[in-house]
Amino acid sequence: QLLFGFRCGWMTLGFLRSHRALRTYERLELLSRIGAIQLFSTTSEVTQRIVSMALRSLAIVLSYSGLIFVIENLGELDWIHETLASTSMGELSFFTVTYWVLETVTTVGYGDYTPKSVLSRCVTMSCMLSGVIVFAVESTKAAELWTAKAQGTGAFNSKKGRHIVLMGGWAQHTDESLLIAFFTELYHRVYKDNWPEVVVLVCTEEAVHFFNSFVLLNVEREAVHLVTVLQGSPLLEADLNRCSCSTASDIYIVSDTSGRSNLAAAEEDKQNILRALSVRRRCANSQ
Repeated sequence: QLLFGFRCGWMTLGFLRSHRALRTYERLELLSRIGAIQLFSTTSEVTQRIVSMALRSLAIVLSYSGLIFVIENLGELDWIHETLASTSMGELSFFTVTYWVLETVTTVGYGDYTPKSVLSRCVTMSCMLSGVIVFAVESTKAAELWTAKAQGTGAFNSKKGRHIVLMGGWAQHTDESLLIAFFTELYHRVYKDNWPEVVVLVCTEEAVHFFNSFVLLNVEREAVHLVTVLQGSPLLEADLNRCSCSTASDIYIVSDTSGRSNLAAAEEDKQNILRALSVRRRCANSQ
């Protein structure tokens, strides 16, 4: 193949197929989770997570292995220039020192460069300690944010200024017949410049996972990040505040027509009336 004007018989990007395999598995997992297929019906959740983790790890290893192999075979590109300075650590550039500091604060420490002077060793010790502390704290915060998003226990913060809220049986039980039509119209490409954010309020963690899977499979890919799924009750003021209901342009409370709720029509109506009264009482300006 021809790359940058050079013919390289060894050049291949086949290692990127590992990502395609990973995406295929994740899509099959989502389809199984929402009941569209029965591929993992007899597999425990622990086994599924182990397989998923192994595939992600393999994809990362193969991708970086292939990428570094290609880059190292290409050699240094002509348009990349480094200004080197002779130091006690060897021939260094600012980029080289940045690379060394990054491997030090992440506690990798290849040992390809080592500080020689007392002062630089003191700075290195400070770098190591601060790296361990900062990475530990920030990793914990990132894990907490990820958990809150996965469980729907966070709060909605508008990024575009206009959002709508969905609640009721059609959200709680993911009534696909209604929701697919709703999101197809809401996120039609003709209205792309005016796409609103959507907050979905459901009552259980299972419903959060189920609705997130539905969004990944059925909502326009460019609009997926505009949908936030939260766990809570429309009867509680705190949960309505987490959804920013008071500033929502519209609030939709719709019954479940899929039959997954196993509720009689009258009971479904009673629950929706309670939801509507709660919203009207606490968010009088909403429609």
